[in-house]
Amino acid sequence: MFDVRKDFKLDLDAANTLGISQAGLRNSTDRLSNVEIASVVNNLFRPINISSEIQQAFAENAAKIGEANPFLSAQSALANLQIAMSRVSLLDPEFPVFENPLLPITQDTPATPQTLNLPSIDANIVNNPGAAGSFSNLTTRQKLEILFGRG
Repeated sequence: MFDVRKDFKLDLDAANTLGISQAGLRNSTDRLSNVEIASVVNNLFRPINISSEIQQAFAENAAKIGEANPFLSAQSALANLQIAMSRVSLLDPEFPVFENPLLPITQDTPATPQTLNLPSIDANIVNNPGAAGSFSNLTTRQKLEILFGRG
């Protein structure tokens, strides 16, 4: 979205440089709101706004499944992100990274295994420097069968 708006700003600047008329500009941007166009003209990134219809859909869907509305607990975090993102300039080289405040804190989540549950590798094959050439004509499946010792 950031790059799209930067490109749009460049297109607007080019159109103005080439002498587009106000009527031509209005005609070519008639699908966009004046607020959106003004933000791009002023080099400001404008994050999406969560409409009242979307908020209502969250409430209705939560009620249908008998759960609390998740939007209510996320609303302030989303508003803070929206404020921070609205301060981003389209003149910045790239969009900054924003931490996701809705992800669980690492300390509160159980540790997950950092290794895969794979069979052990045959060390004789791995440590044999001449072995690589002898495997070049084998398929990946054949290599895995040799390496992990299963068929």
